[in-house]
Amino acid sequence: MPSTSTPSKNEHARISSQQTQIEQRREALNRGLTEVSERIDLALQLMTNAQAVYANAPEHVKKLLNQAFYERILVRADGHIETENAEPFKTLRSRALQEGAIQHHAALGVQKAAAASGCRR
Repeated sequence: MPSTSTPSKNEHARISSQQTQIEQRREALNRGLTEVSERIDLALQLMTNAQAVYANAPEHVKKLLNQAFYERILVRADGHIETENAEPFKTLRSRALQEGAIQHHAALGVQKAAAASGCRR
């Protein structure tokens, strides 16, 4: 028969300390995720209204918007303009992210339809 021993006070203290550290780390990660989520929401709002915001902005704000949106803006001799998006707009406008969002929304639609019909997946 295996012996059952109770953890010592030191062991309890060690476990308690580790639990506290884990909880603090979890809270810090949650704060970080909240901040990232808020920044993404702000970037998406700005992208949604970019043309109107830019059109109504004073020149110094237009310069700041260009710096926020673009890593590079190239104006060719023939007047053709090429841009390289800055982060987070580069990622938000990436084809991979857009395709992933479409697949995610399609999957949600299937789940909602299944739930509405009483089916389970």
